[in-house]
Parts: sequence; C-alpha cells; structure tokens
Amino acid sequence: MPNFTHIQTSPSKEVTICGDLHGKLDDLFLIFYKNGLPSERNPYVFNGDFVDRGKNSIEILMILCVSFLVYPNDLHLNRGNHEDFMMNLRYGFTKEILHKYKLHGKRILQILEEFYAWLPIGTIVDNEILVIHGGISETTDLNLLHRVERNKMKSVLIPPTETNRDHDTDSKHNKVGV
Repeated sequence: MPNFTHIQTSPSKEVTICGDLHGKLDDLFLIFYKNGLPSERNPYVFNGDFVDRGKNSIEILMILCVSFLVYPNDLHLNRGNHEDFMMNLRYGFTKEILHKYKLHGKRILQILEEFYAWLPIGTIVDNEILVIHGGISETTDLNLLHRVERNKMKSVLIPPTETNRDHDTDSKHNKVGV
C-alpha cells in the first residue's frame, strides 16, 4: 500500500472519517449503528489510535482488519501514534494481548509491530482533503512523506538508524516523524 491512500467521492457518495477509538468497542458499534456498516456505498476512513486505553483493542483491530479485507477500496486505515509498540507498552495494549493470548501473545505483538509499520500515513480525499493523525505544520513536506520508508519506522519514539534513513544528503529531510 502507498504511504497515502487516495479516495474519490462524488456528489452522491460520502465518506465517514473516524478517529481515536482507543479500544472502546461500544464506540465502534455506535458508529456503525448510526452510520451503517462499511460497504461500497458507505466508505470509511479510520484515522489511527484503534488500540490502547480501552479493554477491547484487539477486537476493534480485528473488526477493522476483516472489514478492510472485505472492502479494501471502501475502508481505509491510517496509522496513528498508538499504532506503535512503544505506545502499546505505555498505554495498555501490550498488557491486553499478553493477558488474552497467554500462549501466543508475544508472537501476536511481533506481528502487530510489523503490521503497524505498513499502515498508510494518511488518506487524501478528492485530491483536496488530507486526513492524517496528529495534523501537519507549515513546514511539512508532503512530497517527502510520500517517499518515507514507513516500514522501517517501527516506532515514532525511536528515530530510524542511519542505515534505515532515506539516503537524502539534506539532513533536515531526515528528521520526519511519522
């Protein structure tokens, strides 16, 4: 998947943008109840922070992943700051996984760490609207963000090593936090 998912709407098609579920399954059910389930006629963008804090982070992640598999063109997932193994250690998702999956919990966490690294940075709607977790600043270089090798950024709290960085000679371009 690209760093940014591009989606198009039309006058007759809307998109629902949701953020920060933080493991609260009742919130996800309420969103689906009020807005309908994801489908070709009812697209969604989930803008990160699916996990941590709530008791049902893994259930939310599984519902979103299965929905993505069923509707890959109509359900979009962006990486938030909580789709990060360091944040998961701090805010409860790691503990949830190890408690719910005693035998395979560590392996599940390793897989999720890799999964997080491949989630898109953001979604661009109709080539006009940027949906990205945490926003941007006036110095954000979208062209650079399109080129970032996000799979090498396992945590936003740990900068990539020299071998993982884009071999751009301009050091200011190497200080991008995704």
